[in-house]
Formats: sequence, structure tokens, C-alpha cells
Amino acid sequence: MSKVFFSYTRRDNTITKEFLKKLKNDIPKDKIETFIDLLDNKSSKKQKEVFNQLSTSNLMIVIQTDSTYESEWVNAELNLAKQKKIPTYILGFKDICKFVNSIKVDDLENVLKDKNLFLRTINI
Repeated sequence: MSKVFFSYTRRDNTITKEFLKKLKNDIPKDKIETFIDLLDNKSSKKQKEVFNQLSTSNLMIVIQTDSTYESEWVNAELNLAKQKKIPTYILGFKDICKFVNSIKVDDLENVLKDKNLFLRTINI
């Protein structure tokens, strides 16, 4: 089973808690395990838990909004993913719904490549 870590910022108010709940609920739980900090992080050491979850993921998806790269946490997550050689895809906020609708197989990376939904991938 794939484990996907979603990286995002709420700095510009584009991404809401309701949006993240819908995203998580729309992903087939029998095929893909997800980690979305705002919904899944119950730790008292929030940032440590984020890095632990990312380190054990086999794919990271960054939901890109206007403020994505202004976030120190998104940048830290991108750096850790690069260090750990975790494949990372950047999806525009509007494309994330297309992405969720395309999940019908276990091989998430091939879904992303076949559908050409990602804006870019990070070279590792």
C-alpha cells in the first residue's frame, strides 16, 4: 500500500480544513494511506511528527497555491523529501480534484504520470 504525504500551506486561505477533509475522504483508504497534518497529527510534538510521517512515506504531493514557497514548513518538507529521495509531485490546487478522481489503481506514481496532472516533479 502506498503512503502519501500531502504538503500544503494555509497561509493564503486557499486550502481550508473542509477541503482537506474532502480530499482525505475521497482517496480510497484500501489502496492509499495518507498523512495530512491538520487532520492526522495528534502528537504533542507536531513538527517532529510531520517529519516522521514524511520520512516513512513513499510519495509526497505538494498542493501548490500562491503562497506555497513562502512557507518555511513546505520548504523544510521539500528538503527532507529530497534528502530521503521520496518522489515528490507538485499539483496545482485546481488539479487536485482531477487527481483524486483518477485514483483507481495501486500504483500512484503511474497515475500521476499517465494523467499528466502534476505541474512538475522534483528531481532527486
